[in-house]
Amino acid sequence: MRRTITANALILPVLLSACNKEEDFTPTEEMETAVMAWNDATSASMLAAELMNPLASEDDGAAKSVDAKAEGYCPEVTSTTSSITLDYGEGCVPDSGLVPYEVSGSVTLERDYIARSLTGTADELVYGPAAVDGYVTASYSLLGGGTGVDIHEEMDFTFSIDNIESTVVQDLYLNLRTTYLEADGQLDYQDPVNEFVIDVDAVHYTYANIWSSCPLPDGGSAGVAWQGLEVSITFHEDTPQTGLATVTYQDMSGEMDVCAYLGYLY
Repeated sequence: MRRTITANALILPVLLSACNKEEDFTPTEEMETAVMAWNDATSASMLAAELMNPLASEDDGAAKSVDAKAEGYCPEVTSTTSSITLDYGEGCVPDSGLVPYEVSGSVTLERDYIARSLTGTADELVYGPAAVDGYVTASYSLLGGGTGVDIHEEMDFTFSIDNIESTVVQDLYLNLRTTYLEADGQLDYQDPVNEFVIDVDAVHYTYANIWSSCPLPDGGSAGVAWQGLEVSITFHEDTPQTGLATVTYQDMSGEMDVCAYLGYLY
């Protein structure tokens, strides 16, 4: 169960680890709430990126009509001009490097190959500890040569853990490349208590840094707003190694250990 740090945040018990140039820097409750909301919302958002990942290896020619990945790859991907099916079976950690959690079940995305669009639903998908229900739609542009894809993605997913639900609605522009992901746009995250609006600005993930229990960006920033409050989070090149990001609320700023605030979806 999650404990309450503020009346507006449900979290798992965590230990606080923070540092700053000023030895007396202590994160405010608003900073803590914002970082927890970021962790939960992006954990959910990365699942949507995982579902789009098969596009990144496609050429701009005819879609594959056979299994697009080698046997043993997670997920098993079948791609045609009219659909893409991702089958995670009874559970496996995706080989894309986009999410560090086990996924089970399958998703079929209906495709308009001429219009370069996808739409699909998740009704029997399990992501880490959460059952997932909802839909995702996207338009995309292939770079060619299997080098990547640019995607405009909209998602509305509900995550349920022990009968506690949270919802993530996103409108993001994703640049999926062979070694990294960059995102811009907005996430609306609603947990059992609060609703957060998160503005995502050039947030950059290197896939090699995601294979951990706490995947972190190595660039970009996010603004987290709720109940008239706003907190900004800035990620640095060494954030995946140190766990530290610069968090600012009003006139206070300091470095916080983001991974010390893993919440509902972890």
